[in-house]
Amino acid sequence: MTRILWLGDLGGTGFGTVTNDLCHALVDHGEDVRIFAFRDTLPAVVPEWAENRIVALERAGQWLTWDETISAGERMRIAFRRLFTFEGYDDGWSPECVIVLGDPAAIVRSDLLALLPPKLPAYHYVPIEGTGLPPSWRTIWQRIKPIAMSKAGAAEIGRLMQTSDIPVVYHGADTEIFYPASPTHPIIWPEGKAITSRSDAKRAFGIDRKTTVLLRTDANMPRKAYGALFRSLAPVLAGNDDIMLIVHARRIGEGGNLDEMRSHFPPVVSGKISVPDFHDKYGGLPRYALATLYNAADIYVSNSCEGFGLTIAEAIACGVPAVGLDFSAVPEVIGPAGVVVRVGRFVENIYAHWWAVADEAAFGLAVNDLIRNKPARWKYAGLGPDHIRRSFSWSQAAAQLSEIVGMREAVAA
Repeated sequence: MTRILWLGDLGGTGFGTVTNDLCHALVDHGEDVRIFAFRDTLPAVVPEWAENRIVALERAGQWLTWDETISAGERMRIAFRRLFTFEGYDDGWSPECVIVLGDPAAIVRSDLLALLPPKLPAYHYVPIEGTGLPPSWRTIWQRIKPIAMSKAGAAEIGRLMQTSDIPVVYHGADTEIFYPASPTHPIIWPEGKAITSRSDAKRAFGIDRKTTVLLRTDANMPRKAYGALFRSLAPVLAGNDDIMLIVHARRIGEGGNLDEMRSHFPPVVSGKISVPDFHDKYGGLPRYALATLYNAADIYVSNSCEGFGLTIAEAIACGVPAVGLDFSAVPEVIGPAGVVVRVGRFVENIYAHWWAVADEAAFGLAVNDLIRNKPARWKYAGLGPDHIRRSFSWSQAAAQLSEIVGMREAVAA
């Protein structure tokens, strides 16, 4: 057993899902995990397994960054530093190692490297979505041992650090929640309604069973390239009857205003793009409803780069074929359950490296081909759930992390 301090959050984000599911799996694996999170990132209802494992502090600045001239910030700095010693816990607990879940840019902009005790082993469970990583990130990984979420991510870190020894720990997918609905394995809604088929799932959202549903459930942020997705699919939506694209994301986010993006297209296209207000009203769908939405889809569409691609994995686990980008972690996640499309262009980002977006015309053609080729869709759909079960499990991820942290090698040089 290792005493692990996990720096992450439990909010309604991809990182929140990873913290919840992976830390839960680590606890089940026998590890002694405590989670540091800012109080404003906690969900309204904390999971039962985590109730006595959360250390929550009030935020006094950006993530792990505080102005020393502000008394509240200085108090926060002292309180945070104590988390690395027995002084930070009423029961005298202290961590034997730290795992940081987050983007490198968040660490660069924080005080974490200065706050970590010199000899405390630390690990960075890090998504790498792009290429040409900035050399300044070496400073992070010279102190905090990187653990990649994909082979593609490990290769990018390895090029920067000039090593081939970067461990890979894939995310999991909760296949007890995300699976193809059937009469023998239905999805049960709280009011007792049973979803036993794709037709049932479509009906649950008021969609005609004959409608071909394209689905995307990613956050509305720049890397997700929703404008490019709409342009890619415009000919597909215009050229097919009984088709719609559903986007499960906030209408207005860091990636822009989705209503403004679709306003560029004529009604024959814009009228087939649906952005339900699940996020704006409820903060997103609960898991049973999200699983039903995946089951309502005929094709999952993702044209952007990913550090892992959790939503792609969840869709595939539900028996939905995917069309994705042939770059970053996406081909590893899709595997035999869909098709990947060549890069159309690289996009320089504010983090001093490069993301990629699928070739817009090629992406649209790939989706259209899959709409027309039902046998191919059924083949990919059939291969997907087993691919996810074999390749991506939270218990397997926990076992791999346990082995890594058990070695206790991630100390300052």
